[in-house]
Order: sequence, then C-alpha cells, then structure tokens
Amino acid sequence: MGDAFAWFFYHNDRELLDEHAKHPYSTIMPTGLGGLGEMMFIKNVKLFGKYLIIYHGTTTLLRIGDVSYIDLKRLKVAGIGEIKTSPAGKNKLSINVLMNFTNSSHPLKTPKREKGERISSLDELPQKTKDRLKRQMKRIANTLSPKSEKEPTKHINKYLKYYYQSS
Repeated sequence: MGDAFAWFFYHNDRELLDEHAKHPYSTIMPTGLGGLGEMMFIKNVKLFGKYLIIYHGTTTLLRIGDVSYIDLKRLKVAGIGEIKTSPAGKNKLSINVLMNFTNSSHPLKTPKREKGERISSLDELPQKTKDRLKRQMKRIANTLSPKSEKEPTKHINKYLKYYYQSS
C-alpha cells in the first residue's frame, strides 16, 4: 500500500525513482531510538511549510533518506530528508531533520521558537552516527542534483514492473 501511495507523488519524478532503485531496500521498519524518533516525527508532522511529507519506511520504492517533501502544486519531489534521534532527558527525544531540496524548490523560513526552547545540536550525536549522516546526506545531494545525461535505465523495471515499463 505504501508503494502505491508513494508512486502517486513520485510519478512525475521517475529519474528519482531510478536513483532510489539503485540502493538496496530493507524489509523491516527501523527499530530502537531512531525508529521511535521517525515514528514520532511522522505522527506529529504531516506538512512542512507548503510540502507534504512522505515517510520512506512504509515503502520499498523510496530508499534514500527517511522522508520526501512533495510540492503539492506541482506534484513533484521538492526535497529529501534524513531524521536523526537522540535522548534529550527523561522521557524526551531530540529529533533532528536534515533536509536537502532541489534547485527549483524555494527555501523554507526558519521556524519560530518558543521562549526557552532548545535547538538540538548534531554535535551531541555519537561520531559513528555523524559519519553515517554525512554519507547519507551526500547520497541525498547526489540524488537531487541535476544529471547531465538523462539516459533511461532498465534497473527500475525490477522494482516497478506493475507501474512503469521503459522502452
């Protein structure tokens, strides 16, 4: 069901689906603190500015990043984000969402903070997590960067045989 939902929003961005298809997919949902942070984010944030958020954990199609930001006016992918979670005290989580948007997307304004609200720092993450995040954000940037060659690939057929057939 998640693939059908994602397809509706990604069908105008098939080259991005090609990029996602190049990476292995996981058949299990994220667990632990990271999985909890992703679920809390998705449960509480459906829209980010003018963008609809699609969670990648419910699909097999979307394999780069944790969320996609969809421009509902154009029905195009505006960006991809990665979610990182760390403890922030008793019964509290610090959820960091790093975003990378396409060149054609408009930048978002910084959200207003309430008095005394703490902005989490990525410096608090363990070094192993920071290194992984750096690799993930590079993969997202490479996915969203314009490609000089628009040569269609056959790789996508393996995963989207019911939705798309390349010639």
